[in-house]
Amino acid sequence: MGAPAVTKKILLGSDQGQGIQISGAFVRYNGRLSLELTLLNLSGQQMNKFKIQFFQNSFGVSPIEAILQCGAIENGQSMDVSVPISANGPPAQPLAPLINMAMMVLPSQAKFYFQMNLPFHMLFVESGQLDREAYLSMRKSIPEANERTKDIQIQAPQFDVDTILRRLHSKNLFEIVRKKVQNQDVSFLSCKTENSIYILAELTFTVGTRVCRLTSKSTAIEFTPLFEHTMEMLINDQQY
Repeated sequence: MGAPAVTKKILLGSDQGQGIQISGAFVRYNGRLSLELTLLNLSGQQMNKFKIQFFQNSFGVSPIEAILQCGAIENGQSMDVSVPISANGPPAQPLAPLINMAMMVLPSQAKFYFQMNLPFHMLFVESGQLDREAYLSMRKSIPEANERTKDIQIQAPQFDVDTILRRLHSKNLFEIVRKKVQNQDVSFLSCKTENSIYILAELTFTVGTRVCRLTSKSTAIEFTPLFEHTMEMLINDQQY
């Protein structure tokens, strides 16, 4: 079974790509990351043999195979293509979710450039859940200087903590334990990225307020701003 249906954004208009329109979205499915593309041929002639390139980026992601696995596309027709993605490359600084790409049409060598955001949570793996003892041990081992706190405004006038935590779980942010402290719900979570960076999080929800306090800790503190932005988007069920 292939990746689930996903809403794709137009990355390159046909007027920019000499007749080829490219739409796409990143997807994580069955433990794998892929770029789902739709290629629409409006060039007036058949097009075939496409090659994709990612330039150096913050997450070290790149296509596993540069040549797209698709046949010829007739004029006026479109084709869906799934591009498996690896996250084993060296990251680039400064950290940002923007991925710069190029598509080449072979054998003409025509090359078109476009870019898209890779949501950070797409890199959270399914094996990121720690048990309580491992969580506490790791938290103690990370320097206090690596701890950051951010207050997140919850946009919905009414919200349910369980619904938010289920949403986070679906993105591979795993709850370790939850505590009730007076009028607060405090949830402790863990996640792990494709390149084995653990991020530990503590979410505090206070009854009667629409502010959630996020406290995070990681050995790779440079990822903290991206993590905080991702958590804000997920808590409010917003899209990148």
